[in-house]
Parts: sequence; structure tokens; C-alpha cells
Amino acid sequence: MNLCNLTAAAYHLLECAAAHPFDVFLDTLSILVEAGADGFEAGISELQSKQIVVLAQERCLLFAHLSYRDAVYENTEASSRRAIHRRWAETLESASDPPSLDRFAVLAWHWEHAADGQRARPCYLAAARAARKVYAQRDAERFYRAYLDLVEVPTAESIQARNELAREVLGFGGRLEDQVTEHSRALDEALRIGDELNAGRSHALLSLPLLRLGKRDQALASVEASLAIARSVRDRPTEAAALLGLARLFSDEGRLREAQGTAAESLAIARAIGDRQA
Repeated sequence: MNLCNLTAAAYHLLECAAAHPFDVFLDTLSILVEAGADGFEAGISELQSKQIVVLAQERCLLFAHLSYRDAVYENTEASSRRAIHRRWAETLESASDPPSLDRFAVLAWHWEHAADGQRARPCYLAAARAARKVYAQRDAERFYRAYLDLVEVPTAESIQARNELAREVLGFGGRLEDQVTEHSRALDEALRIGDELNAGRSHALLSLPLLRLGKRDQALASVEASLAIARSVRDRPTEAAALLGLARLFSDEGRLREAQGTAAESLAIARAIGDRQA
């Protein structure tokens, strides 16, 4: 392998490039390695002359063989790898690139590999939401789960994120049992930390897949619990949603007068809080 007898500067450049398994642009890499213009260009020339890297269009560095990248990355000490990932994250974060799915995903990946879960979490969550907006459901699920894996203690934000995963991703794909599992976990977490607002919302969301699975009694219990909590904490949007869910259950039973009255109550609340879809 041509990695022998490289100068320390050239090998360090390789270590930095190997830690970024995406497009490595020389302008960004030069900021990262802090070698100075002459030293940086000399390092690139050395690596090219030994056919370890090639330059593609837009000054993008590519490893001549993926085995080179793997060998360099694996042989880099763990502490050095974490430091390099941190420098990548800090360098990319300081750039003026507009927010995007790719930007959030790359930042999250580097922060996580820098062993900084606190900074990786918001990036993974932003990536999940960005992926969801463009209907990249597999990516959205992966990023939501990466975010949740880094949550040590449930928070209002993490409970909301788990409910988003369940409703907007798993529910979108018709994975009803998985949806029930995640809404149930969100509910348990909300109850555990005493978050009544998210407990009420989780109950309301849980009732929907339960009803679609034919588990009417459980769905009714969730709707009633959601309605009681929403009224106790004065969460009007959730109260409206719970009433609408109750109206559906009444309608399915043929209790049409009760269904109409409950639906009307839900509609009145929605209009009062300015819900334009009401």
C-alpha cells in the first residue's frame, strides 16, 4: 500500500479527509488542517504523486481506493478521530451554507462521532424534520431514531419528536403496530416526567392507530384520557382533537346525535383558537 513513507503533514491531511465520508472539497479541507497554503498544496501534491488521491471537478478530493480511506481511518487513534470529527463539525458549522437536509445530516454525524451527543441531537432532529418534508421517510425514521438514541432523559422535545416519528413517518407508511409502540412510549415518558400537556397529546395520537387496528375499547380509553387531561391543563387544540376522535367513535356505533353534538363542540373550539382548517 502506498501509505508508507508519507510526510507527517501529508498523512495528517489524509486522516482529516478519511474522517469525512462525503464530498471532500479542498477549500474546506484547507481550513480544517490549518497547514498554511504552501504546506497544504505540497501535501496534496505528495498524495497525488503517490496515487493515493485524485482530484475531481470543483477541487473535490477522492481516495484512489476506498481501502486507503478505511485503512487510514481505522489506524487513527480514537482520541484523534474524535478531535478531527469535532474540527469537521466546527468548520462546517461556521460556513454560511443555507440550512438543508444534507447539512444537518453531516453535522449530526460528525458531532456524534466527536462524542458530543448534546450537539448531535438537534442536528439529527433537524435532519429528520427536513427529510420528512421531502417525503424521504426512510431517512426521516433513521434520523429520528438517531436523535432518540442520544436522549438520556426524556424531555418535552424528545416526547414530541417520538410522536412525530410515530404519526408522520410510521403512520404514513401504514405501520400501525409500530405507531402504537412509539405513541405508547411517548405517553409513558410524558407520565414519567409529569408532562401532562404531552401526556394528553400522546393519548389523543395513540387513539388513532388503535382505532384503525380495531381496538375500539383501548382507543376510547385513550380519547377519554386525552380529553380529561386537555381540559385540566386547558390545552384547547388537544381538547378539540379529542372531541373529534370521540365523535368518530360515536358515529361508528351509530350514535349519530351524540356524534354530531361532539363534532360541533370540537369545531367551535377549533374556530375559537383560529384553526383555519376548521
